[in-house]
Amino acid sequence: MPTYDYHCEKDGPFEVFRSIDERDAPAICPICGMLCQRILKMPALKAIDSNMSNAIERNERSRFEPKVYNPSKGLTDERMTPPSHRTRKPKKSYAGPRSWVMESAKSSL
Repeated sequence: MPTYDYHCEKDGPFEVFRSIDERDAPAICPICGMLCQRILKMPALKAIDSNMSNAIERNERSRFEPKVYNPSKGLTDERMTPPSHRTRKPKKSYAGPRSWVMESAKSSL
C-alpha cells in the first residue's frame, strides 16, 4: 500500500498508508484530529541504475568545476588522458597488387 503525504496547518506534515482510491480524500491528523489535504512531493528516484546516477552526478559537477588537462600541471583527473598520450592503432595497408587499380592490371599482363 502506498504512502501519501498530508499537511496539517497546526501540526505540520505527516504520512498515511492508503489505497490508491483514497489518495485524494482528506486525511485526519494523528495529533489534533483535523481534516488535512494531501500535498505533492517529489518521488524517491533511487531506482535509477548506479551507472546512470554516477553519470548524472559527474555531469552536474562538471558544469561548475570542469576537469581540464593542463600540460604544466599534468592531468587534473586520472580518468582523462591528454591528446599526446592517446594511442592509435596503425592502419593496416596492403602492398600487393590491386585488381581495381589500372597500374596493377597492366603489370600483371
